[in-house]
Amino acid sequence: MEQMIRQELSGLDTAGLLRNVRQVSSPQGRAIILDGKHVLNFCSNDYLGLSADARLAEAARQALLVYGVGSGASRLVSGNTTEHAALEAEIVALKKTEAAIVFNSGYAANTGIISALMGRDDIVFSDRLNHASMVDGIILSRARIVRYPHRDVAALEEALAKSQGYSRKLIVTDTVFSMDGAMAPLADIAALAKKHHAWLMVDEAHAF
Repeated sequence: MEQMIRQELSGLDTAGLLRNVRQVSSPQGRAIILDGKHVLNFCSNDYLGLSADARLAEAARQALLVYGVGSGASRLVSGNTTEHAALEAEIVALKKTEAAIVFNSGYAANTGIISALMGRDDIVFSDRLNHASMVDGIILSRARIVRYPHRDVAALEEALAKSQGYSRKLIVTDTVFSMDGAMAPLADIAALAKKHHAWLMVDEAHAF
């Protein structure tokens, strides 16, 4: 078994696909210290530069002094703080939505939401370039998955028209795709969702 793993790792290395964890020893920003070298950072998702914002750092410090460094339990038990509720209320006001719920990461949000909404008797339509977290969420839900060509509204409509006999239908898409920067034709997709009585879920991690 160990020899097989070593061979697979060697094959990945030869193909230039072996990834290694690198170390950042500075705050996030346009320039960082990576593996001991000063470099320009073109791969961060910290688009607004908030991760090293002094105001947020101070707010976090104050919260740590009041609430400590852990919730102590899940939110359903005794880990739901007034700060969670306050943050969600601010998001509701900002996004003008009926409600909001905070997850600890985008991956947790996509896997948690899709697997909670969908089940074995359901079907999910997913853009081929959607983030892996959406695909994992669909797999966890055990729903049938139909992956349509990237941003192809005609192919999506054809797939929706053929989907008969499912309890629920869900279309999932990024709004701005992280790999190529393209934007989803959201208005057209929303119209299809309404026409075919499907739910629509959008991931705005790289858009909002």
